[in-house]
Amino acid sequence: MAVIALTSATCSPGVTTTCLALTLSWPRPVLLVEADPAGGDILAGFLRAEVRADRGLAYLALAARRDEIAQRFAAQLVDLGQRKGTVRRLLLPGVSDPAESAGVAAAWPRLVEFLVRIGGPDDRPDTGVPDPLDVVVDCGRCLTPYPPTVVLAGADAVLFVVRSTLRSVSRAAPVLGALRRDVARAGGDPDRVGLLVVEEGEYRSADLGRALGAPVVATVPWRTRDAAALSDGSGRAAEGGPLLRAAASTAEALIREISRARAAGEAPLPAPYPSTPPGVGRR
Repeated sequence: MAVIALTSATCSPGVTTTCLALTLSWPRPVLLVEADPAGGDILAGFLRAEVRADRGLAYLALAARRDEIAQRFAAQLVDLGQRKGTVRRLLLPGVSDPAESAGVAAAWPRLVEFLVRIGGPDDRPDTGVPDPLDVVVDCGRCLTPYPPTVVLAGADAVLFVVRSTLRSVSRAAPVLGALRRDVARAGGDPDRVGLLVVEEGEYRSADLGRALGAPVVATVPWRTRDAAALSDGSGRAAEGGPLLRAAASTAEALIREISRARAAGEAPLPAPYPSTPPGVGRR
C-alpha cells in the first residue's frame, strides 16, 4: 500500500479538490488525511456540514501523545461513502482551528509511522478498520506555520500541485526548491517530488516541467462544475467526467509504479510512468 502526499505553493491551485478527486477514484481502500495546518475544509465543503466535527486529526494527535493511536483511530474517521463497488473511502478531518496545528506538529513522527503501518500487510495495528489502506495526504500550502514536513519526507511520492498559468508557476518555482531542501533535511528523498499539473492556463505541461526542473507525474483538467462539487458540495462531480477519469488514471499509475519499485527493491521515482494512459503525465 502507498502513502501519497500533495502540497502546493500559493494561488489556490486545487490541492484539496485534487485530493478528493483521487480519493473518490481510488481503486482500493483509501484514507484521505487533511494535514493542512491552516485547517480542513472537507467537512464544511464537500460534506456540507452534515457530519459532526467532533473528530479528526487534532484528536488523533492527542491520542498519539497518550500512546493510544490505534485504539482511537476508527472513532476519528468519516466514511465518504461508496462510489465504485465496495471500495472503502475514509476521511481523517483536519484541524478546525489553525492554533491546533502546533500540537499536531509535535505528534507527526508517531502519526506518520502509524499511517505507514496501516497500509502494510504485516504487523498492522489493530485499529478496528479491517482493510489495509492507501493514504492520500492533503498537506496544503508549504508556506504555513507548522508545515507537515515529516509527512512529506515519509511519503512514497510527493505531488506538488501547480496550475498551468504564469501566476501559479512564478509562485511555485522558489517554493518547490525550498520544499526539496526541507524534505532532504527531514530525512526524505527530494527526488520523490514531482508535479501534478492542473490544466487551466496557457502553458503546456511539458514546458512547466522544464521551467520548474521537476518531472510532471500527472495532469488533471480543470472543470469548474466538478471542482465546485468537490470543494463546496454544490452538486455532484460527474462519475465519467474528465476530472474523475484523470484522477482514476493517476491513482492507478501511482499504485503501479510504487508496487513495481518495491518489487524491484527501488525507491519510487516521480517520473511520467511508462504505463500511464495518454493524457496523464504529459500534454
